[in-house]
Amino acid sequence: MNMDEEHNHIIIAAHGAGDSSQTYGAISKEIKQFANLVCFDFYGHGKNTQNDVLQNKKQYIDLNYQKVFSIQSLYYQIFEVLLHIVTKLPQKSILLMGHSMGGCAAFEKLDNELMIGLRKCSFKVNAIDNSGHYIQEDNPYLCAYEIFSFIYHNKIPGDIEEIKKQQQCIEQFDICSENGSSSGETRITRNWIPEGIVYKQFQRKTIDIVQQLEKETNKQFYFEVGGLYFGPQNFIEQQTKTFEKQSDFQCLTKQDLKYNYPDLKLPSNFSGIYEKKAGYLLSEQIIQNLLEVSQKDENIQIKINEQFLKFKEDCEQNLILVETNKAGMWVTQILQDLKLPFILQKNQLLWMNWCNERLSQFPIFAGLIQDKFIYGFPTLQNGLKISLHGHGNKYQHVKQINYDIDKEALQILIEIGRNIFNKPSLKDFNLQSDILKVKTCFYTELPDSNFLIDFHPNYKNQNVIIVSACSGHGFKHSLGIGQYIVDLLLKEQKLIPEFSIKRFQIQQKL
Repeated sequence: MNMDEEHNHIIIAAHGAGDSSQTYGAISKEIKQFANLVCFDFYGHGKNTQNDVLQNKKQYIDLNYQKVFSIQSLYYQIFEVLLHIVTKLPQKSILLMGHSMGGCAAFEKLDNELMIGLRKCSFKVNAIDNSGHYIQEDNPYLCAYEIFSFIYHNKIPGDIEEIKKQQQCIEQFDICSENGSSSGETRITRNWIPEGIVYKQFQRKTIDIVQQLEKETNKQFYFEVGGLYFGPQNFIEQQTKTFEKQSDFQCLTKQDLKYNYPDLKLPSNFSGIYEKKAGYLLSEQIIQNLLEVSQKDENIQIKINEQFLKFKEDCEQNLILVETNKAGMWVTQILQDLKLPFILQKNQLLWMNWCNERLSQFPIFAGLIQDKFIYGFPTLQNGLKISLHGHGNKYQHVKQINYDIDKEALQILIEIGRNIFNKPSLKDFNLQSDILKVKTCFYTELPDSNFLIDFHPNYKNQNVIIVSACSGHGFKHSLGIGQYIVDLLLKEQKLIPEFSIKRFQIQQKL
């Protein structure tokens, strides 16, 4: 099998019943510019059996055979070719694209125990819903997006571990400390991101990297438990528009909510949304394991309990010199010369001692109730975790903050938690037994709640990037953000306008 060595990807196209591999003729010319292309032609459909695959026989197509036309036999034929490719070319990443019959064989049959041998490779299966028989014709934009996304997110030259440059990580506290926005062992991950589609690329890439880390460490960090979102009818109708595809979510009536979630006690005018692909990340464990993996690379240096003070450019040596010591400095101080309108907002976290079997199997949840946006997690070992988004004291400077408990926010959390989880009245509420713990963390925000990811305007060589991942998404999407930053430095990605520093410079001029 001859492959272009310059391309690190293989796209395998499978056609439908009554068609041939020529159905991909038009798109093939474009794909071959960026990836190797293998087009199945099921002329030998029915030859392969499960034993052929397991015994790794080398015969793929024989015209002299008794035809057995079934999805099962088609599946084994596809699987055997895949096995051959990943055995001969293990460094390649693979996307299997099929329509109609070819798509069914991949989607229904390839995700089972026989794929275990392939999972150590960079192997990916995507399903595009609502696209008729010909994905490349019925939905050309989405088809092109999936192919581009696959090539972009799996490109080998841009992977962080492949960059032979010196990298230094500076952490001002212990790893996963109680300071800043680090508090809490879990973070929600979801496709429902009302802030905009630009955030979804970070969410997807983060999940890809986490799943790769799971394979490397043989540990689980990502739990796809589903997501439940609730609120007044008009609020829910608006949220359905933020999903890319109708198949990404399921609308729930008030009767659905009552039947499926008996532990919830919601107002009668509420409806909901269920997202199957939502879940949570064990964010602190991810960071700890990533650092352990990184320490094996001699090009990576990690410094703990050191504060980032300032940096300067050494153009002759092509270096960025960083000055550190034990004093604490935050982004509001490091970038104070740019006069950016950063806001530090306090966020209160509450763990309730409300545990039962149903709550332990609960999805992550979020909703608008009493004009407050609440979110939470299923009951884990540390109880039911809930918090309010966008509610808390705001500060202009890090020196102004304190970690005192926000009693008003705590009272609101207790009352909402008591109401929606059908618990006793506040009069009967026992602070000693019903609350396991309370923590305080901070969001670093900008007025429009978007990230700031841009080149430092004072460094004309574009070798310094400013990153402030605001709005509460930064911590859980940090892996995807990190990959994006690497791509910017390697000139393989363009700046996202919504995250540009120019949006504030324009306002200052006005």
